[in-house]
Amino acid sequence: MRIIFDTNVLRTDFLLGSNNFRILIDFVEKTASTIVLPEIVLEELLSLYKKELYRRISQVNKSLRELNQITLEDLGIALEINVEKEVEEYRMRCLSKLGSFHLERVAYKDSYLKDIVKRSIERIKPMSAKGEEFRDSILWLTILDYLQSEKGGEVIFISSDIKDFGNSDGSALHSDLRLELNQKRLELQYYRTLNDFLQDFAVHIDYINKNWLVQSISWDQLDKNAKYAVNNIHDSYFFEYHLRHPRLMDNLHHWEVCRAKFLREIPMFFVHETFESCQYKIELHLTGIAEIHFENDESKITQLDNVEFSTQIMITVKGKEILEYKETYYTEETGLIFVK
Repeated sequence: MRIIFDTNVLRTDFLLGSNNFRILIDFVEKTASTIVLPEIVLEELLSLYKKELYRRISQVNKSLRELNQITLEDLGIALEINVEKEVEEYRMRCLSKLGSFHLERVAYKDSYLKDIVKRSIERIKPMSAKGEEFRDSILWLTILDYLQSEKGGEVIFISSDIKDFGNSDGSALHSDLRLELNQKRLELQYYRTLNDFLQDFAVHIDYINKNWLVQSISWDQLDKNAKYAVNNIHDSYFFEYHLRHPRLMDNLHHWEVCRAKFLREIPMFFVHETFESCQYKIELHLTGIAEIHFENDESKITQLDNVEFSTQIMITVKGKEILEYKETYYTEETGLIFVK
């Protein structure tokens, strides 16, 4: 999933650290989603910050002048701030904070100018009846370009600017914009607020946590194929394991996995979206214990009872029900855990 914020949402929810944004952090991490940052949004954010700096500096200096007027002597106090330096530091802080996610920055194109002029003349949304909203038009054209890049997956646009992007009650995109998407055969989901988006998406996966997974997974079913998982480990893992354990004899020739069982714990998992509503695929990183017989050239066998292994499987869930277990174990997903 790819999520695009407008400037207001980015400023109020993200930079001010609202509770909704903390929920979004958990959602993005679980679903391995991407935050998409159009450059026009960042530029507008910096512009608003710069104006706010000048406004507050002006307020402080006005108060200082009034203070000077009632003191016996001129205190000569004035606030001086390097505004350009502060704006640059603010930009770096924003990018650093966004950089904790999978961030994708999207530039706008000079070629948008001709389209923007047409929208202004013909009052095509997001232009207003007065032909204003230049930056909103750049943002919309950037989004259209991004959707046409064929990256795949669901794209979400969150904007509180219903006057220019939404319908009369803000429940959907403006009909003009929706028509434009349909004509270009593009899909975009619109939400007025971050809270509205979270109600539709994040709440649905709130139950997906390690405790729920441990209790809901059919471990007996997984154990039936645990031996197959270990047998699918690449040969080099066995040789490496052999070299690291002095109990094993030299000249390793053959091994046999006799038993294998998963540990009833989940060290790590990731949630991936599907195209079906409220259905998710969960990538589970699991560990287990195997009993392996190692045989050397002289047909002498050494048995190790507690050989740890790791692997990944995929399950499909919907409405707190596990629908499917993917029980194919690929070589690159499975290995032995080397312990001292």
